[in-house]
Amino acid sequence: MNVFEKLNQKLRSVIRKYGYDKPTIAQEKGIPYILTGFNVLLIAPTGSGKTEAAFFPIFNKIIEREIEGGIYALYITPLRALNRDVFRRMVKIASELNINVSIRHGDTPQRIRRLQAIKPPQILITTPETLQAILPGRVLRGHLRNIKWIIIDEIHELASDKRGVQLALALERLREITKREFQRIGLSATIGSPEIVGKFLVGTNRDVQIINVSAEKKFEIIVDVAGEEGNETLAEKFEISSSAISKLKYIIRITNREGPTLLFTNTREMAEALASRLKLLDSNLKIKVHHGSLSKEERIEAEKMFKKGMLNLLVCTSSLELGLDIGTANYVIQYMSPRQVTKMIQRIGRAGHKLWEVSRGLILASNVDDILESAVIARRALEKNLEKTEIYERSLDVLAHQLVGLTMDLRKLDLNYALKVFRRAYPYRNLTINDLEKVASLLAEIKILKFEVNNESKIVKCRRGSWKYYYENLSVIPDIKKFIVIDIASRKPIGSLDEEFIAIHGFKKEPFILAGRTWKTITISEGDCRVYVVQVEDEIGAIPAWIGELIPVPYEIAQEVGELREKLINGSIKAETYPLTSRALNKALKELGEHISCGIPLPTNNRVVIEGLGNIIVIHSCLGTRVNKALAVLLGYELTKRLKTSVRVFSDPYRVLISLPKAIKAHSISKLLMQLCNTMREIN
Repeated sequence: MNVFEKLNQKLRSVIRKYGYDKPTIAQEKGIPYILTGFNVLLIAPTGSGKTEAAFFPIFNKIIEREIEGGIYALYITPLRALNRDVFRRMVKIASELNINVSIRHGDTPQRIRRLQAIKPPQILITTPETLQAILPGRVLRGHLRNIKWIIIDEIHELASDKRGVQLALALERLREITKREFQRIGLSATIGSPEIVGKFLVGTNRDVQIINVSAEKKFEIIVDVAGEEGNETLAEKFEISSSAISKLKYIIRITNREGPTLLFTNTREMAEALASRLKLLDSNLKIKVHHGSLSKEERIEAEKMFKKGMLNLLVCTSSLELGLDIGTANYVIQYMSPRQVTKMIQRIGRAGHKLWEVSRGLILASNVDDILESAVIARRALEKNLEKTEIYERSLDVLAHQLVGLTMDLRKLDLNYALKVFRRAYPYRNLTINDLEKVASLLAEIKILKFEVNNESKIVKCRRGSWKYYYENLSVIPDIKKFIVIDIASRKPIGSLDEEFIAIHGFKKEPFILAGRTWKTITISEGDCRVYVVQVEDEIGAIPAWIGELIPVPYEIAQEVGELREKLINGSIKAETYPLTSRALNKALKELGEHISCGIPLPTNNRVVIEGLGNIIVIHSCLGTRVNKALAVLLGYELTKRLKTSVRVFSDPYRVLISLPKAIKAHSISKLLMQLCNTMREIN
């Protein structure tokens, strides 16, 4: 039976008008469980109709029950852009059913907020941070008492992040408002640990139904490199290397061959650099940029132009890897390794958006590390072998904020009661009263809460600093001072730049790149953090730098890269095991051979090589971003303590670099590492 037959006749008639005649596999499997009231984690590819699988049963329940007033459902996503996209897609259907859907986040005008307080929508689309903002509010708090459904979209983005930990506690605070359980629905295309994420979604002592239809989607991924061409003249003209020109030409050729293409990069800086240089190299290429530091207007324009077929190429970052509806992309180019399998699957899934279509794309790699890392990730993506989801456990900074929030909710709070509430959240299932007491004591010491202890109770109360602390720390995303860039000609915002970039380039009025175009500063208003600019043509400007963390390469990926190095040198692996072009494979073999010819052992998954270069020590270790970063910090601390002078350390997924004030032998570092290993064994 068509699962839509389970829906109300009125709802069936309306969704049929919008082309929903036959359910997708995600809808076929997910709707019955959601209609029945189960907590559901639905894992399905991009374009499989996950959003509708969650919304249609809720629409059905709302139109079949008597309206009590208040907010019935919260739809929570990690991105404002995704909020707008879901609202646009669902609001037309909802309005024909007389269901009021509204959107609320940081950009929502005050007029709309007042209207939501007076006449609350039945469904509110929002972000984790905005939920934090409305929980303590007297009016909206009252409207939340009727909550019956929570939908968390792109839950994988939140589960492995402190934003998700904060949301898990917020949902337990919401549970205190409703005085009863509500149905929880999680949506994602890429989850490496469904059981863990399911527990994260529902919390402790609650059941969840996991529905996984991700295996239905087919991918074609190859790893390639750009051929070497004679580009010296162009390289000099555009002030970049000859190899970079080869990559740009390669991207243009692929775009012209495949049609509408998404070009993903790992950083905003790289997106701007590629877009500006591609425009200079081919003025006929219709290209736009999309990333989180561009204004909402710029991003929406880029999305609309791509959807209408007005662009050949859209250069983007993770801002477009989630479920935004941007129409059909024929192909995806990932510029250099995506660094994680989940990132690759999210990004490649943007091409051939429909479930039955094959998602096609390539990784344009650079050096040997990049080629082999890309090969490992591509192979794992094709096999649907995703990274395990790691959840922050008992994060005390988030706990402090939520303890203040729960105290504001109730005005006075017993810590034993708070412990029961917080331990329902999966990341805090092992929280102890001792943890809470330490956090409460610190908050009392810095005058954010009052903490009173007697023989029978441990009570925290609000004080004057509570509200200020809570609302100034709604987001766990680091707060960085930004300057808004305004185009004088149109008076429209273009995007934002970090304070450091403005200090270096802005006051000198040097040209810079933003939104793929070159701008020149006219004036800077430091008081309201605004930079007024005019567009200039055919100039090579500075590429902005934004503070942000590069995507970490997991330990397992780095280890397999080390293993692959050895197998390629030994000839103990078939070329077709990994989706490498012959050109990419030959380049990797050439660079590995050059390393061997220098007489230096090859670093692998089982071999760490320490290289002494005078006052520079390089530890070649295939341990991934986080392990090498921790190793760098530990070695830096130990060497500073022993040498009684400052030591500089750097790391990447495959090496740790130590810069010392004087020359030191590699053997000394090897000895130190062995001592540290023995110490760790004794501790364990």
